[in-house]
Amino acid sequence: MPAGSPALAAEELSQFTARCGARLQVPAAWVVASDRESAGDKPQTLLLLGDFSMFDTVSLRRELPPPDAASSLDGSLSAAQVASLLTAPERAAVASGTAVGNVPGVVQSSSGTISFSVLDSSSFSNASGPPYYVVETRQEQCRGLVSEGRGGAVLCEGPRGDELPTIQRRAVVVYHYQEPFLFCLRASCVEERWAEVGPLLRRVATSMDTSGVA
Repeated sequence: MPAGSPALAAEELSQFTARCGARLQVPAAWVVASDRESAGDKPQTLLLLGDFSMFDTVSLRRELPPPDAASSLDGSLSAAQVASLLTAPERAAVASGTAVGNVPGVVQSSSGTISFSVLDSSSFSNASGPPYYVVETRQEQCRGLVSEGRGGAVLCEGPRGDELPTIQRRAVVVYHYQEPFLFCLRASCVEERWAEVGPLLRRVATSMDTSGVA
């Protein structure tokens, strides 16, 4: 199917209700890898599904919001300000060369973030409650050791000093604060597939509704 295919962008979606009570619209052919009830008071991955043959994935996590951030997630800040606030760990990871999130296939348990950028931000609201913030990102990660090469170039090194290919992914991330947790739904794909599948991932992500989560 060619890049930017209208057929894929307009693919019919079906409502999916996760065991935690969250609802979203997803393609019927997607596979659910993990679906958990919301339990306890610690951060938790609640849902993982997608087209794993193409590395198109959607995950839903609940997190504890950054200190003093909860009061800023009620619509008082702009979407751009919220995006800057909530993506601070990713930007810090670039500065330190460490990884944020799961990086599959890492070498000797070492991994790092080479680049991260926020491309767009917006918000939407359901019938009641705080806004849902939508943040589009691009991230490049290394499955080895991030190092500095000649002329200050950033390199991704394997265990023998060989240069490894990096992973570049685009994502639509939706954040929603529902006391006491910050829910984060991340819909992502490899950079090369974004033109084709990005509109579909955005439709899935912005269908997120956590009002049913206990």
